[in-house]
Amino acid sequence: KWNKMRFILVIISLLCINEVFTQNELKYYKLDELQNASVDSVFAIDLKKSNLTEIPEIIFKFTNLQYLDLSKNKLPKANGLEVFKQLKKLDLDKNKLTYFPIGICQLLELEVLKISRNDIEVIPICIEFCQKLRVVELWSTMITGVPREMTNISTIESIDFTGIQINVRQQEQLRNMFPNAKLILDPPCNCTH
Repeated sequence: KWNKMRFILVIISLLCINEVFTQNELKYYKLDELQNASVDSVFAIDLKKSNLTEIPEIIFKFTNLQYLDLSKNKLPKANGLEVFKQLKKLDLDKNKLTYFPIGICQLLELEVLKISRNDIEVIPICIEFCQKLRVVELWSTMITGVPREMTNISTIESIDFTGIQINVRQQEQLRNMFPNAKLILDPPCNCTH
């Protein structure tokens, strides 16, 4: 009797775990699938390697987005992102951005920001409004530091500065600013900024 009851409990547990995993799996929509997609059913869009030079207007109607991948395109700017109030992960890696898209500062649910391999030099002070930010990837950008206001984000777990020329003094400042975060840094350069 006990073994039968235990077996049933194990089966129920496995079914519950499977249900949780199923709910967490999101369909990532491609550009050609968006035309016929219901506005309320799209939570993730994958437009990486789509050869984009501007963000397609159609994506702005999907305001419930949680995940947006615009990486490996040719975007010179990324305006309008502030409409995605539920966005948790934004990937703008390897585009042609020369400035930090200010609309990102209005993404209050943002947890992961990937903006590496762009020619961005400055992160704006308003980044501090992204209070749920956990992971920031800045590698191979022109950024050599971050605004002090970014230290107000207590949720930051890691910041990747790989490929950025940062001297010993600057690295020490970064470590002091983010003592509880994992900072990924190249060996310090003998440079002065």
